[in-house]
Amino acid sequence: MSVTAILSSLGGALRGGGVRQSAHLDVRTDLREFTIRHEQPFPYQLDGDDLGDTRELRFQHVPDAVRLVRPGVAPAR
Repeated sequence: MSVTAILSSLGGALRGGGVRQSAHLDVRTDLREFTIRHEQPFPYQLDGDDLGDTRELRFQHVPDAVRLVRPGVAPAR
């Protein structure tokens, strides 16, 4: 994925428009779980921490498992 594609997707998310499907990005919203596999080990990280290499990553949707908090809009004066 090119730097331009990453910055474009990130820009849309930061503007509040969310992440949208593009030629470089596959967006799925209806999955309960998915697995990524590759014949060759690939590096992965979590929260910026390098966790080494693996051949498989499994992801599972767990409702209400993560609570996100962001600053609200300042009240008008």
